[in-house]
Amino acid sequence: MASGMNSTARSELGDFKPRVWVLADDRPGNSTQSMGIAHELDWPTEIKSLAFGPLSALHNGIVGSSVAGLKRASRATLCEPWPDLVIAAGGRTAPVARWVKSQSRGITRLVQLGRKGSNPAKHFDLSVSPSYARLSPHPNRMEVSLPLTNVSPESLAAAAAEWGEVFGANSAPRVAVLVGGGTAKHRLDAKTAEQMGKEIGRMVHQAGGSVFVTTSRRTSNEAVAALERALPKVAYFHKWSADASAANPYRGYLALADALVVTDDSESMLAEACATGKPISIYPVPTRESTWPERLKQAMVARGAGKMPLGEPGTPKPQKGIELFFARLIEAGLLRPARDLDGMRQRLIELGQAREFDGNLVLDQVPQLAELQRVADRIRELMGVRR
Repeated sequence: MASGMNSTARSELGDFKPRVWVLADDRPGNSTQSMGIAHELDWPTEIKSLAFGPLSALHNGIVGSSVAGLKRASRATLCEPWPDLVIAAGGRTAPVARWVKSQSRGITRLVQLGRKGSNPAKHFDLSVSPSYARLSPHPNRMEVSLPLTNVSPESLAAAAAEWGEVFGANSAPRVAVLVGGGTAKHRLDAKTAEQMGKEIGRMVHQAGGSVFVTTSRRTSNEAVAALERALPKVAYFHKWSADASAANPYRGYLALADALVVTDDSESMLAEACATGKPISIYPVPTRESTWPERLKQAMVARGAGKMPLGEPGTPKPQKGIELFFARLIEAGLLRPARDLDGMRQRLIELGQAREFDGNLVLDQVPQLAELQRVADRIRELMGVRR
């Protein structure tokens, strides 16, 4: 089949399935999104595991369409035949995806996921970003409530079979606690971890159940130790390890727990928990005070994205001067709004996906978000392929 034939024409020839490349980096939150879409589409997929060099730290507005941020070995894996579709997530993969499209002479379609990599949307055939990122509207942009995930019924069934004995030996209700850690916005210190452990332990004890804990790469050693002290009767306490060969019960927790408690610092963990249909309580982690550079940046965003000043007849005036300059920076992706994480949590609560942690254990099942299917349908439409 000719490599230059467009996807719509190919689909008319029969049961055409586009060839897909997934550009994967070393950040699980990114690969989870890309692989979730690839699994849902069920098209022939090749995973390109990329290793990045120092130039990948440059802003995408400077790098443009380029593989300069890749290490030489990764560059060598990107060669003809070019794929029909590239799926990627995160800021560092975006220049690479654009380079692949340029090498294919515009034939390859690009689907870029996430807050950092998918802006500006004009560079991609489909840009998928969470609504709490507050990015500028664009015909190529599609918004979702949470990051996409590769949590599927099949993966949960496999995890349930692997970890069933661990859960089966402990009393119900079984509560899994998914613990994040410190970020630029959040501070999960030992004091907070100890308080969280005591509150969750009390809740599970009153319900006559058992508690399972897993930490993450961002959980500090001090927080892990404090949480462990506060939960002396924990059924299973998994401490995150950089050793890829170490057994990780995380997916088993999602599959087998009767309820989940998730710290609010991680959008990815919240997304994966919401994909299970299990009752979820969001545990609040204290936020850090914004630094003065961050406050200055958001003041610039407010000037550039704010309401237009009104003229004498009461109609909006065109932007000019400093407002226009900041608006252009936002449009180019050089100035990015802060995430509205409070709005994200409130949205999940409004949708019935989660509730705020209040010390009470609720075991009601919740509706599952169908956003993965919605995005996959948009991609099928983009590629001219029927479901």
